[in-house]
Amino acid sequence: MNPKRPFPGPPVIKLGNEFRKVNDYNNRINGIPNIIELDQLTIAGDVVIGTDVTLKGTVIVVANHGSHIDIPPGSILENKVNFFQFTVCLPLVIKQTGCDRKS
Repeated sequence: MNPKRPFPGPPVIKLGNEFRKVNDYNNRINGIPNIIELDQLTIAGDVVIGTDVTLKGTVIVVANHGSHIDIPPGSILENKVNFFQFTVCLPLVIKQTGCDRKS
């Protein structure tokens, strides 16, 4: 366990059926996200995660039926983020208080 982790033990990670097969997982996660500060992750639906993504706290990403979500390379998602029925297309720094474009 990385000593920089602010939580005891590993994060809780729940992935939807779209990630069930290794090939599906590899096609949807384009690089291992930084999860040192992640407590819990839930991903369901047609979601693709880019490279160099950082996940912190509790992150929930859900694409409703017929929707697609791209988490762009370099994005930071932090604390109870819920996505529904839209596509993210810019590198973002996203926190519970809102979205700011990454500088």
